[in-house]
Amino acid sequence: MTDPADLAALVPDLPRHVELRACLLGGDGRVTGFSPDGPSAVVDAGDGTLFVLGEPDLAAVRAALDGGEHGEVIAPPALADPLALLLPGWTRSRIVVHRPSARESLADDGAVQLLDPATLPALALPDELRDELGEASWTAEIAATFVDGAPVSFAYAGAVTERWWDISIDTLEAHRHRGHAAACVSFLIRRERARGREPVWQSVTENPASWRLARKLGFEACDELVFFQRH
Repeated sequence: MTDPADLAALVPDLPRHVELRACLLGGDGRVTGFSPDGPSAVVDAGDGTLFVLGEPDLAAVRAALDGGEHGEVIAPPALADPLALLLPGWTRSRIVVHRPSARESLADDGAVQLLDPATLPALALPDELRDELGEASWTAEIAATFVDGAPVSFAYAGAVTERWWDISIDTLEAHRHRGHAAACVSFLIRRERARGREPVWQSVTENPASWRLARKLGFEACDELVFFQRH
């Protein structure tokens, strides 16, 4: 079995690889089907996500799927049709990968501050969001936009490499479409940029609210991936 760190050294630090490389750099990925040509490999992230790098033998993908419970497969667009045959009944989508452009227009972030994870149990949040933020707080800072003293929008780095970080963001439903998400992510972009990292914004085409906000802040599409989800 290939060591995750060895594969990470072969994968260029590009926006489309931010989640895959973060997984490998953290030593969490189980690598199978490795070939130095490309390179190609199948990486089990251990959280239900399977990354397909390059164009490995599809038998390796099938073996990885058979070896655990997986709900997501992320792969290059060239494998969209072959994987669709391998994954009957799974939903197929496109992930559009965005990066900042020369037209960047960040929002004012005066109402944003870092969230104290110790306050999470007392906040009026959906259980799923509270659990997500609690887990994220172990490895990332959480920025929050506050309204009347209460946090309503949240952003954190869901994946981090040497040069890039992947934006994770959510806003309470009653406070959406009011600029809170733009302020929150702008705060974190400025903070991470001071550390030498640029943001990556990934959104499925079926989530127009996400990619429209990315464009509003001056992000531009730079790549895409194919995304399969089990239902």
